[in-house]
Amino acid sequence: ARQERAEAKAAREAEAAAEAKAQAAAAEAGRAAEAKARVEAEGKARAAAQQAQDAGARAEELSDEVATLTARLGSTTEASEGTAKRLEEALAEQEQLRKQLRDAVRLREGSDLELRGQIRRLEKKLVASEEQAAAAAKRATEAEAAVRAMEEASATAIEEAEAERDEAQAKAEAAEAERQTAVAAAAAAAAEAESVPAAGTTAVPGVESVSGMDAARESSLAPVQGSEVGPLPGPSKPSAPADTKGSRTPSTAQGRGDGKAARDAARRKRAAARAAARPPKPRPLRVLFVDDDEIVRTTTRRMLERLGAEPIVFEDGDQVEPWLRAHGHIGPGAPESGGGFDLVLSDVLMPGMDGESLCARLADLQFPVPVVAATGTAAPEALQRFPDSGFCGVLCKPYGADQLGAVLEAARQRQLSVPAVVRARRRRAQR
Repeated sequence: ARQERAEAKAAREAEAAAEAKAQAAAAEAGRAAEAKARVEAEGKARAAAQQAQDAGARAEELSDEVATLTARLGSTTEASEGTAKRLEEALAEQEQLRKQLRDAVRLREGSDLELRGQIRRLEKKLVASEEQAAAAAKRATEAEAAVRAMEEASATAIEEAEAERDEAQAKAEAAEAERQTAVAAAAAAAAEAESVPAAGTTAVPGVESVSGMDAARESSLAPVQGSEVGPLPGPSKPSAPADTKGSRTPSTAQGRGDGKAARDAARRKRAAARAAARPPKPRPLRVLFVDDDEIVRTTTRRMLERLGAEPIVFEDGDQVEPWLRAHGHIGPGAPESGGGFDLVLSDVLMPGMDGESLCARLADLQFPVPVVAATGTAAPEALQRFPDSGFCGVLCKPYGADQLGAVLEAARQRQLSVPAVVRARRRRAQR
């Protein structure tokens, strides 16, 4: 028990010592913490003082910046007022431009309506002219038929006249033969009269007896009175009279046949001479025509056909190159002459590939056919830009058959240049 009490006492003493140590440590820690806190507070105070000093400097800088910004704000306010004024002017100008645009749209709609009306009137006139041309062609055909009938009638009359002439000539030949027969008979009778004296006459040597010969000659020459008598033939035996009817028929038929053959040969010769003198018919021009307006396509195709051309019509530029490739006009093995085409006539403002892009594409493909722009755009900048794409000329809308015919004639005379050549000349001129 004493030991336990001693141990308990020692424990209490140790506990008291530990507590004292703890208190001393706590006091030391408190003093250290207080010193640390003082140091930190002093550092914070110094930092706060420095911050206050920096804040004062910054405040001065901010004051300067505020003054600068105030000045800038004043100038900005003035500028904003000027900008607002200019904005108002721009808005007013924009409103005016919108009004002008609306007026232009209405004017364009009116002009489009007027143009469509003109096109319809032209189509009506074209139909009427085609009907008149058909009627004129019909009248010409009837006149030609009448001329042929008159020629046939005149040929028949000529043949009949020639037949009558041949028959009269045959009759004259038969009469001449009869006359010669009669003369021969008279000569024979005269010879017989000289050798045998007639009854009631006396033959006297050296004196010619003419009574019997004259009677025989007068009786023999009676059938040919009024005919021309040629030299008398010598003495011959009397011959039987020729059958003039039988001998005249073959010669007359032969004369008619020979005359008709000669006339046919002469007619064929004259026809051959006229065909040789007639100038050869020119080859029809082949034209590629591109336009997105159906009315313009229809009207232009009719005019081209009436002018003797063969048009190939497309709705836009995107259809041209595939068609040319499909038909072998461009690409490997394509002919250098452009496949027989003489002209490309293209609109400029089209959906998809427009006319300028199409012309430039044909120039890149070395398509050897001239391209003419058919457009209603007459702006100077557009006209100056067309040669860069390769256009060799401009056909202004609305155009008629005369203007289109002039372009076709220029293409026929090879007076137009292909796109690649036009672009090369343009580049050389620009350089």
